[in-house]
Amino acid sequence: MSWADMPPCKMIPAFNCINAAILERLRYTDPISTNFPGLGVLPLPRRRSFMTSDNHANLFDNIRSGIRGLYKRHFPVANFGKWSKRHPYGDYSADELDLAIAGELASAGIDPAGFFWQKPHKFSDGNFVRACYHLLNNVLIYALGSTDLDSQYFDQSMKTERVSIETGNAVVTYDGQYQFVYGQAADSRYKEWYFHRHVDRRFVIGEICYPKLQGNWKAKYNISSIRKELLYPYDSDDKAQTVYEKDVGTYEINFSGSQSDFIPWHPLTVKNINTYYNRDNDKYEYAYAIESDYITEILINRENLPPPNYQYID
Repeated sequence: MSWADMPPCKMIPAFNCINAAILERLRYTDPISTNFPGLGVLPLPRRRSFMTSDNHANLFDNIRSGIRGLYKRHFPVANFGKWSKRHPYGDYSADELDLAIAGELASAGIDPAGFFWQKPHKFSDGNFVRACYHLLNNVLIYALGSTDLDSQYFDQSMKTERVSIETGNAVVTYDGQYQFVYGQAADSRYKEWYFHRHVDRRFVIGEICYPKLQGNWKAKYNISSIRKELLYPYDSDDKAQTVYEKDVGTYEINFSGSQSDFIPWHPLTVKNINTYYNRDNDKYEYAYAIESDYITEILINRENLPPPNYQYID
């Protein structure tokens, strides 16, 4: 017995099941939230008379809005085992998203016009229910996080060391998740006889992001920029020195669960790094070397995601 009654069926119970299936899938990526603003998914009325009023248009719009939100964030089953964006449809416009949904429905032999409630279809002809069932049961199963930005889904975790210039002794001043997308290979200031640097730098899935990946998988990350500066010279004969490179390259990194291996510094980042550590000459007020890294693609399998355990799925 299927979770959804196929047409001909009673419309209000069918729509209530569709609505429940949408909310169930939303909670897969945001289990601690009780509200999903902007997606327009609302509890459906149970009075049959509602279907004969002008309000039934809002009911369809609410369901379509919820499915669009899921489609925008879903991870396609077909993308398991190959390099993929976390949200392949995340940057689609509203029109592009509707075209993608229409293409999916057409490939399944369902007239897309039934989902968008376009002529000659009527809300009562059953095609809307068939379209919703196909999308929810066969397509909108997995998603990686409700946030659209990878920089909010993938943080960097690192230890921050304060190193004495005189003795070389290092003290960890911060150990944990920074919620940044860059690492500092050096940070030193005038007449402070120590410098800071990030060590044991790794990518991690944000603490409030769901679902958590498990097992071994891979990601690609882009070094979007490397910036190194010796700033504010005290000696007028010296000038500020700047190294700035954009889009340095893309590299692979291994993950275990929600954490990656150590992110290696690019050779340019650590080239002449002692110059950015040593403040003995007092020529510059501030020196730093920063590398910015962003996850661009992931390579996962179905086993890397926790089972959805949906009630509304066949």
